[in-house]
Amino acid sequence: MVAKPSMPVSVVFRDMAVSEAVQAFARDQAAKLGRRFRRIVSCRVTVAAPPRKGHPFQVHVDVMLPGREIAAKSDGHIAPDDVQAALRDAFAAATRQVLAYAGRSRSAEQAPRL
Repeated sequence: MVAKPSMPVSVVFRDMAVSEAVQAFARDQAAKLGRRFRRIVSCRVTVAAPPRKGHPFQVHVDVMLPGREIAAKSDGHIAPDDVQAALRDAFAAATRQVLAYAGRSRSAEQAPRL
């Protein structure tokens, strides 16, 4: 079941055919991220075909937050034919960055003002 994200999500394919299954998986990952941090304005996912045979898919996730843009990508240590693993890896990196941003924002709000 694909969860509907609360923010606009665009999925772009580079050098490969559009895949409804990959698009649905990316939207599901974005929805999970959106449930963890509700202030996300939009999310853009770029899925690129491997540059050469035997190389992994390249996935970039750009998350727009109020006053900040977070960019994450898959780390490249993924099985060559596993686009879902590359998507999970990129969204895991984006999640870490968003949660770090949320923690910094909370601590800045709680800091005493002099």
